[in-house]
Amino acid sequence: MNNNKSIANEFYKQKVLSIFGCIFLTIGFWVLFSNEAKAIRHSQVLDEVLNTVNILNPNEPMNKNLDSTLVYISAPIHIEEPLTEPEYGISVQAVKLKRRVQMFQWIEEETTPDYSPIDAHTDAAQKNYYYYTDWREKLIDSSRFYMRAGHENPRNIHLKSHVQIADVVKIGPLTLSLPVKLKFTDSFEITSDERPERQDIKLHMGLYYHTDDIWNPEVGDIRIQFSYAGPSGQEVTIVGQQQGNSIVPYLTKDNVEVLMVRPLTHTLEEMFNMEHGALRHEMWKTRGFGWFLLFISTNCVAEIVYIIVSRLPIFKNVIALDSTIYTNITVSLTTTILIISFSWIMQKPIFALGCLIMAIAPYIYFSTININTPQYVRGNYNRM
Repeated sequence: MNNNKSIANEFYKQKVLSIFGCIFLTIGFWVLFSNEAKAIRHSQVLDEVLNTVNILNPNEPMNKNLDSTLVYISAPIHIEEPLTEPEYGISVQAVKLKRRVQMFQWIEEETTPDYSPIDAHTDAAQKNYYYYTDWREKLIDSSRFYMRAGHENPRNIHLKSHVQIADVVKIGPLTLSLPVKLKFTDSFEITSDERPERQDIKLHMGLYYHTDDIWNPEVGDIRIQFSYAGPSGQEVTIVGQQQGNSIVPYLTKDNVEVLMVRPLTHTLEEMFNMEHGALRHEMWKTRGFGWFLLFISTNCVAEIVYIIVSRLPIFKNVIALDSTIYTNITVSLTTTILIISFSWIMQKPIFALGCLIMAIAPYIYFSTININTPQYVRGNYNRM
């Protein structure tokens, strides 16, 4: 039936969906191609610079001859001035000190019953609204509530979440630049038993409460949790550029940034292997997003896709055995894998060949099924 349809007529018949499908298709192709190009470039750079890294001895004075070169250093970090929150009696020698603020607020929950009556004038299902209070970090706008009376939240949070960063952090003879310090992400909660001097601040289970009664808080009350990252004395391994007396990100001639910061002691090879692993992880996440865009695109132009593949014998065998949703998944997934395959064919031909085989495997499989299926069975199937 689809063989008699025109692709142009089908496009104009569903013009809006077709346009959206083309937009998603373009974005999906761009995401996938740019992701593979970035991954290839980054992977090549890591392989190229590995042999250019200079290994520093943290117990020796700074070597000015290594200025502007890529260096590796592994040693405990040292922080002289602590980060403090005086009102809460907190003082910690660390790279970062984070203050996380939450406010006790009204929260609206909207539900639609499975068997709700239908309004005769609006044709809209009746909705139920429930209200309860809880701690939330972001301000909830109660002016958008269905029932605002009795459920008002403050218009702002008078205390803000904040991250302090130590001014001077040293590793061996070098100091860490801001981009290096921002790489410290492993946080540890502060659970102090020292009660603050202010009477209006209460301490319970490591949380600081601005409330009269921690067991019965009121809307607008505040509670704060503190955490830190990069404690002084922690063993850290860094690969970056020595610039003067500090470590900064290393920028290659291809404008690829190289900066690795890992807790504990790792060899140079381990650092680069972990960086390759992190790169693959991010690459596969973006690949999944790119496939999803292509899947949306094929759903928008599903009928056009069906017309195209039904006119190609090997594709026709695939769609003849399942529904349109299966066709959309197969076509979008095949396209994604083919893009990955063609992108890596020069750098990793074996990997590219494996992707190519994976992409065409469904079509070969279903083509074999079609060949081995008796003619009368296929005829009965087509009449169903």
